[in-house]
Amino acid sequence: MNADLQAQLDRIADRLGISRGMTPGATAPRPPVRPLATPTGRSIEILIPGQEIETPHGPCFVREVVYPGSTLRSRYALAACLGQPLDTLAALYPEANLDNFDFARAAFLDTETSGLGGGAGTYAFMIGVGVFEPSSGPPVSQEEASAPAPPAFKVRQFFMRSEREERAVLHALAGVLDAATSLVSFNGRAFDLPLLTNRFIMHRQTPRLTTAPHLDLLHPARRVWRQRLPSCALSSLETQILGLRRDQADVPGWLIPSLYFQYLQTGDAQDLVGVFYHNLEDILSMVTLAATLTRLLADPWAGETIHALDMAALGYTYDQAGRPAEAERAYRDALSHPLPDDVRLQTYSRLGQLLKRLQRLSEAAETWQDWITHVTRSANVKDLEPYVELAKYHEWHANDCTAALMWTRWGEHEVEAWPRSPARREALAGLQHRHERLQRKLQGKEGA
Repeated sequence: MNADLQAQLDRIADRLGISRGMTPGATAPRPPVRPLATPTGRSIEILIPGQEIETPHGPCFVREVVYPGSTLRSRYALAACLGQPLDTLAALYPEANLDNFDFARAAFLDTETSGLGGGAGTYAFMIGVGVFEPSSGPPVSQEEASAPAPPAFKVRQFFMRSEREERAVLHALAGVLDAATSLVSFNGRAFDLPLLTNRFIMHRQTPRLTTAPHLDLLHPARRVWRQRLPSCALSSLETQILGLRRDQADVPGWLIPSLYFQYLQTGDAQDLVGVFYHNLEDILSMVTLAATLTRLLADPWAGETIHALDMAALGYTYDQAGRPAEAERAYRDALSHPLPDDVRLQTYSRLGQLLKRLQRLSEAAETWQDWITHVTRSANVKDLEPYVELAKYHEWHANDCTAALMWTRWGEHEVEAWPRSPARREALAGLQHRHERLQRKLQGKEGA
């Protein structure tokens, strides 16, 4: 971390009387709320370009930022997600209703809250919503004049200057959400949407988008990248996958609740400038992550080379989504590159079972033999799978009991090297039973 940023954060933490080692999810102490009329420092209206809007429930503060759809972020323009297919994700997450999803009418939602652990007392003091809107203004070049400009991306950040503005914020938010038909979030199915739904209900307002198609990017991101990355938090994906770096204006998420409560005490909004930046960057990163994921799932072979660990994960993703051709190609692609033994073992297993389900049994047998050849054996019960499968194949499909017995004996030899355990006894018992049956078959053929 930059030394200047570290020093700034330390000063803020000291002023708030908290430790940077605060347990994630903990809720900061809630000080008494002071009236807006007696701020002791710089107000939000001075520091953040925005406006006060009136609602039937009073005023609230809103900041708007508009980006051309052609704005590049990482490898893609912001509008790159528009029109991307979601058939793989729709098959994986039927509860998300993604068959009817539309990025062009989606609300990209992110909240900053009074506590990171949720609960009845937690509320969203800042709610950021990004939507695509038709571009306005004349084209700036002849090239743009000959082709329609992509929709602009507008982000609105609704901010509660005090707790009594919550009803006004929710009312203003509802006006934006009512124009959307779909929702995009990062962990929003578990956190942001339930939180907002509860707050709408508490203020006797109708919750919005509770049954709308909802693409929660956290879950597909974990499917694709968790084998390679130690964390699939949005900040980790920004740096490791999107290649983005935030500047010194950002603040860590664990500190945000305390910064807001400090603002309520003093009226000094200086430290909230970084919170507005943090929320805005989260929303923009969701747009870029959506484009990256959907394009990757549509055709991982169309662009740059994919990491072998990611390709193995994509194979399983396609497999679970009922796309066997893509699954097989991804599995074979991953296996053609160096992989950790545990991932190689798992990928061989998945490829073999896929070919078996497709009734391509001779190819499945080749896969199981490759598994035995290319994966270092260890004391792992799953290592027994290729021996058993090859014994089954030769006994029941190739009609070669001699080969089936050979693979069974080889399996017995491997299991005998395992440490003594109930799993070892069970595995040996199963192989010995198969061994005896095959011997009887062979003896019967010899005596015929």
